[in-house]
Amino acid sequence: KISSEFDINGNYVRCENIEFLYDGWTKREWDDYGSVTPEDVPANKKPELFGVGDELYRCLIHDTMGIGWWSSSINSKLTECIIFNNGYVEYGDKGHGHGIYTQNTSGLKTVERCIIFFNYGWGVKLQGSDAYSGYYFKDCIFFDPSLPDDGLGGMSQSLVMGGWEQYSNIIVEGCEFYNRASLASGTARSMDIGYSGGLDNFQILNNYCCATTYFSTYPL
Repeated sequence: KISSEFDINGNYVRCENIEFLYDGWTKREWDDYGSVTPEDVPANKKPELFGVGDELYRCLIHDTMGIGWWSSSINSKLTECIIFNNGYVEYGDKGHGHGIYTQNTSGLKTVERCIIFFNYGWGVKLQGSDAYSGYYFKDCIFFDPSLPDDGLGGMSQSLVMGGWEQYSNIIVEGCEFYNRASLASGTARSMDIGYSGGLDNFQILNNYCCATTYFSTYPL
């Protein structure tokens, strides 16, 4: 159980068959705007990867604030992990807390055979102010993101990649996306890729999507 920050700063650290769980929530939904306090929301109660070559292998990550997976963690991996029920709902501001929040500028981050579902924000969010690159999503299953809340900003999305700079060298292969649009008041999307920065060298190969997939490729 995570009672404090769990930062993986060392290089080539492999965490295997570990359950990451925070059980100190006072509540998960707030009904008064501005009522959330730092004591209520365990923003730092989550596994975060900073080291080169680190790996979470067959880990269970739930009821935290999701995984933080940052640019310094070059050539790292998430393999056969189950990631669900991370985050909380704030009144008037929808859900917060993605299954994975990540950024990368060099090397290759790999997400393989993971199952990601029922997080309060989105499934995976790859976004920031820089030009990010180097991801391989292989044989993962995504379903019903942004539940049990109603999604971040009314949008229920499994895989969000893109920003204001061009993103490049990203592969999504053999993944399955299941989104029940009827459970979101806004938009349900399997993938939302590109934004204003556009894409370069993306490969979307042999995936199954049962909800809208949105690509913004401008500028090429």
